[in-house]
Amino acid sequence: MNSIYRDRCLCRRNFNAYKTGRKYSSHVGYASVFSSAAVCGYRALVLYNQSNFKFDKNDYKNLNDNSKTLVGYFSRMNYTKKIVYTKANEEGAKILGLKATERTEGVLGFWWCGRFGMYKWQMPTLPLEVDLKDYEKIILVTPIWVFKMCATMRDFIVKNQDVLKTKQVEIVFNHFNPWLSKGAVAELNQYFSAEKIESKTTMLGHIF
Repeated sequence: MNSIYRDRCLCRRNFNAYKTGRKYSSHVGYASVFSSAAVCGYRALVLYNQSNFKFDKNDYKNLNDNSKTLVGYFSRMNYTKKIVYTKANEEGAKILGLKATERTEGVLGFWWCGRFGMYKWQMPTLPLEVDLKDYEKIILVTPIWVFKMCATMRDFIVKNQDVLKTKQVEIVFNHFNPWLSKGAVAELNQYFSAEKIESKTTMLGHIF
């Protein structure tokens, strides 16, 4: 049963219980009826905006493979990728996408990535296609998984922290909350001190 159908069934079940003055179970009261409806509506809106999210890398004309600035990232659903291309376009930089050895696509990928985020595991990444020593400035753009740095970026930083300490490094966190998780920043500071930390909020399919 997919999530949208399940949510519709939940809303209908609770609403019918509300109309007849009954509780579906000891857990379901009037508050549950309206909270379920709110959750269903919110999820429907998010899914709509996600399905209409626009990203075309051809819109970014100022990327430069010969630049001394590198923008590295990992992205599952293109939200972070759009931030990366915008940043690289502003800087005239080269882009490096990290590639995971684990499954990250689709619904199953979402839950699998969440497990890595919950336990602060490293998700192994494939060998880099560039030599970090060739760059003077490195900008890392990472999504937040379960209030923590994403597991692929964690793996990249742990493997390359000695080189990163010798570079001008900036970090951009992308997340769904109205605030940036302090735990993500604290973890980053365990490896090196970034010269600049930015926070981008992705909500309802839009980036702020």
